[in-house]
Amino acid sequence: QGVELGRRELAAEARRRLVHTLQVDEMGAVVISALEQSRRATVGALYLRDPEGTGFDNLTSYGPGVPPRIEAATARALLDRLERGPVDLEEVEREAKPEGGPKPAGALSILTAAESLGSLRSGVILGVHDQERTLIGLLVLADTRVRDAFSPEEIADLQDFAVKIAVVVENSRVYSQMKNRDRLTELGQMAAGLAHE
Repeated sequence: QGVELGRRELAAEARRRLVHTLQVDEMGAVVISALEQSRRATVGALYLRDPEGTGFDNLTSYGPGVPPRIEAATARALLDRLERGPVDLEEVEREAKPEGGPKPAGALSILTAAESLGSLRSGVILGVHDQERTLIGLLVLADTRVRDAFSPEEIADLQDFAVKIAVVVENSRVYSQMKNRDRLTELGQMAAGLAHE
């Protein structure tokens, strides 16, 4: 009971801090620190889509065996499945081994794609989507101590985290654009002043 309360308090504090965060690096530190301190997972990582859209780069992580990058081409089946919501890879593993029936190709291709996740390949993956529902990041957690580590309620809480991450990424982009626009305005005014002189 006390451990669960502690986790909720950590999550609530992280959510409060994210509301006031405009820098992506700071956001990553807040999210991963809260997850690591909760001791809810033994391995965790936050990935953001690269500017070319060819993969996801590790922004921050904890635990052993976390890959520095996930290639979109290699993880295509997994990324496609994320469009429907969070993916619990242990659940997908059960889907791939039905009793007495044929093995579904979709589940097998997702598990094959999950091999690129290293020590995260048996965890839960949550998509970070922007306002246009484009996948801009991945929050991946695994607990190597137990099977079926994440309940549906915990996955829903983690999905809330993923939404907050998306808001910070979007706000960071808007803030960066505003700073660039202000800088260009100042340069324009300086140039006009110099031309006048």
